[in-house]
Amino acid sequence: MYQDLHTHTILSDGLTTYKQTLDICVQNNISVVAFTDHDLVPGKKELKILNNLRSHQTKWIAGVEMSTNIAQHHIVGLFVDPVNKALIKQGQTIIQVRLERLAKLVKNIRQLGFNLTKKECLSEASGEVVRRPHIVAALLKKEKNIQLVKQLIKKFKKESGKNAVLKEKYLRMEKQMKAEKDNPYRQPVYALFLSSGAFIKGVYVGKKMALNLDGNVKLIRNAGGVAILAHWSECKDKLPIEAVEKMFKKGRIDGAEIVYDFYRIGMGEEKELRAEQNQIKKLVKKYNLLASGGSDAHSAEGLVRFARNPWAAKQTVGLVEKMLIKKRGLFRGWSTV
Repeated sequence: MYQDLHTHTILSDGLTTYKQTLDICVQNNISVVAFTDHDLVPGKKELKILNNLRSHQTKWIAGVEMSTNIAQHHIVGLFVDPVNKALIKQGQTIIQVRLERLAKLVKNIRQLGFNLTKKECLSEASGEVVRRPHIVAALLKKEKNIQLVKQLIKKFKKESGKNAVLKEKYLRMEKQMKAEKDNPYRQPVYALFLSSGAFIKGVYVGKKMALNLDGNVKLIRNAGGVAILAHWSECKDKLPIEAVEKMFKKGRIDGAEIVYDFYRIGMGEEKELRAEQNQIKKLVKKYNLLASGGSDAHSAEGLVRFARNPWAAKQTVGLVEKMLIKKRGLFRGWSTV
């Protein structure tokens, strides 16, 4: 059966609860799931819920996805102790930083002419973490804002004809829009102004107080977990494969995801994705590290899409068992595996 070792719930920016996630997994041949919410481990209330789900048919693992100070460079911690004080403290620090960042982002976005408030963004977040997807969701609820996004897309297209770099970014945005026909203006918001390499400069505000790679790995290991490099393709510009190999060789991390970003298949990028994942697989095998992967699902649809993609899902069969064999000392107090 499949194993999804990277998912998000309402604790951060996901749309499903623990119970809903587990039920969906049972229906879709997923026998193990890791809850890896952004920067947060389950609190007392969540741990009580998880305790009551120990007998569920789908087994679960307590985890976390930590932000680093490099854009899109994330570290997934699996089998972590959710009551580890240092892990909890870092998560609370990031939450506060995100709230301060939210105020700045909303101010900058309003200066572009959009109708948006901090309260509207906060209302999109079910849990404590407020991230860019919440801002985008709030933004696109108003027709006026959608019309402005359309205008900016036209401007982007016009300017991209004068610059090769912009052209590449614009064409990628077009692919994303076609791949998300049910919500075509979500990705353009990031490409236009809500990311570090966006078309419109001066709107995006980066994260501060996020730890570097080694800081996150240390935090996860001290919490009894294993540190996994998440979705390498999303940070390959900042972290080329040569740098990844050096990291692996020095033992600075415990493993890497070999299954990720399968949504790109719908964008016509299957060949590129397979090639990038093969690079990581070879290095994981070469240095005898842990192989991981999953849907990175933030919704029920994401979980189902993963399970119904045999090429991605089949590669996750047996990953946890191999981890447990290699790392017999894994903390298992908050895991049903």
